[in-house]
Amino acid sequence: MKGVILPIVIAALVCAAPAAAWAQPPTHSAVSSAVAADQPDYFGKKTVPQKVSFRQARTRTRKQQIVLASLFGAAVVFGGLGLYFHLDSRHASNEISFVGGTPRRTYDRSVADTRDRAMRSRTLAIVGYSISGALLVATIVAMAKTQPGEEIVTIDDEKAPATTVPVSFMVVPGGAIVGKVWRF
Repeated sequence: MKGVILPIVIAALVCAAPAAAWAQPPTHSAVSSAVAADQPDYFGKKTVPQKVSFRQARTRTRKQQIVLASLFGAAVVFGGLGLYFHLDSRHASNEISFVGGTPRRTYDRSVADTRDRAMRSRTLAIVGYSISGALLVATIVAMAKTQPGEEIVTIDDEKAPATTVPVSFMVVPGGAIVGKVWRF
């Protein structure tokens, strides 16, 4: 038994020696420095950036949001009133209009009242549409004037709380979650 184990151990060492020598990179070779200069070192120690910066959109203030919502809401209300009076004017006009060149009924006081109602509703529809348009323009101008823009947020590793884990991960079904904690 001892005679069989010793040749197996020696054969394993002889076979493993070239593999171990191959796994170690040459230290003083011109070829290795040329190869190292051409290709990046994917397995070497990498420097982790100390700061992370990104752009974040600012939000409008609560007062600005209220003003914009009020302007838009008023524009919708006046547009709705303009539409109501427009339809009323159209309905009244259709009641007294000519069909095929002949009037539907003779001209009397009720026809005159219907015509006056149609003209009044037409005027109110024009006023409602005009005010609605002016309020929509004011809403667009206010949105352009109160555009908050962006800010650049920088997160430093030094600002992270000392009690937190710098990098954490959790295995979940079908993958994993990796996270880092910052304070800013």
